Amino acid sequence: MPTRRLIRTIATASALLVAGAGMAAAQENSRYSLTFEKEVVATCADGSDVTLYFDVTVNRHISETDADGAALVESRNVNYDGFFTHEASGEVVEFTGTRVVTIDLVADLFTSRGKYRVVTMPGIGPVMHETGRYVETWVSEERLFEAGPKVSENPEDPSTFALTCSLFGLSG
Repeated sequence: MPTRRLIRTIATASALLVAGAGMAAAQENSRYSLTFEKEVVATCADGSDVTLYFDVTVNRHISETDADGAALVESRNVNYDGFFTHEASGEVVEFTGTRVVTIDLVADLFTSRGKYRVVTMPGIGPVMHETGRYVETWVSEERLFEAGPKVSENPEDPSTFALTCSLFGLSG
């Protein structure tokens, strides 16, 4: 699943959780966790697959509401730990990440910024450190601004495989 779709999935799941709790809950801060199970995110040059798994903890904060208490602007502090697995060898590479996501329903904006992936290997140090920011429209997902590396775990885009496969000493 592309990274962009993953963060939107987290955002949508959060909205559904709060909607089910009623309007009064929309004004409260909340915390919840999600898990993303194995998803193939890269196929390396040798034909082997790399999968992604991670646990996400989200702290949701409403900063603006309408007269009925429905959220208009909210922020989410998203923290995650996960790992890439080279399915053929079973080798695992762990990563961490943090994002601040802001959804402004009035301005129709979705902003994500943060440290998307940090992989540190023992005895070597950081081998992947992705940070950046992007802004897109909430409804149509039109990208308006992007800064930082263009790395994603999108299995439909083989140009992104090289970095992920290189974590296992392979080419993408």
